[in-house]
Amino acid sequence: MIFLQGHVAVDNNRQVVCVGDTRGQTERVFERMRIALEEVGATMADIAQYTAYVTDVSKLDEFQEVRVGGGGLEPPTSAMSRRHSNQLS
Repeated sequence: MIFLQGHVAVDNNRQVVCVGDTRGQTERVFERMRIALEEVGATMADIAQYTAYVTDVSKLDEFQEVRVGGGGLEPPTSAMSRRHSNQLS
């Protein structure tokens, strides 16, 4: 069993990327998840469940498009929650 946690939209220097760009930040998070999974011989298809925190509900459609499109995660493998924070916006 593999557990991933704490993936956020940062570059290799831990600097936040794509500030204000929900699509770009979501793509970066999924890219980081893919890399971590590949390092242990797994893929996005192996994910049984994940939880995503979206700070702006009006951007949920953008998140969903990336999740199902390039993210490779099909419903119902996720839970979503609205979080009141501007740390990565």
